[in-house]
Parts: sequence; structure tokens; C-alpha cells
Amino acid sequence: MHRGGTSIASGMRIALDVLASRRQKNAITSIFLLTDGLDGSAIAGTKACLDSFAITDPFTINCFGFGRDHDGNLMTAISAMKDGNFFYIDKLDTID
Repeated sequence: MHRGGTSIASGMRIALDVLASRRQKNAITSIFLLTDGLDGSAIAGTKACLDSFAITDPFTINCFGFGRDHDGNLMTAISAMKDGNFFYIDKLDTID
């Protein structure tokens, strides 16, 4: 069960559906996961999504945690599932 209103697996399902159904494929493909919250079921949910879609084309998952209320360890773990990176963004007004 996730804490709060964040459901990372729901967003991941949508992103993976877009990857699976795209007509054009790029040499570099990445999912950008942006969150400002916590989700206790994100690891299991993300693994289940990756297993159910079984996309064979290479892609990364890059995670961006906004503010102080996200779980950096969780974002790092999700990024590592597909050779991505985690980025911490403390203040939104510092982003161009």
C-alpha cells in the first residue's frame, strides 16, 4: 500500500504502455519519473510493470525527486532497475 496520494506504478504503467505502442523508435529512450511524494509499494509495482510489459528495446528510467517529501533511496532503486539516474531537486524555481 502506498502512503499518501502517490502511485508510482500507475504512472509507470502509462509510460511503459507508451513505449510499447510507439510507432517510431529512437536510439536513446528514457522514462522520466518525476515525484514529490512517497509510495511504499513503488518497488514491487515497478518490477511488476516491467515484467508485464517485457519491452525488449533498451531504455532507461531517470527519476527526479522534488522537494523534501520524496524517498531518494526509492528513486535510486527504481532508476537502477533500468540503468538510469536519480536527481534531487530541492526548489522548483531553480529549474530552467
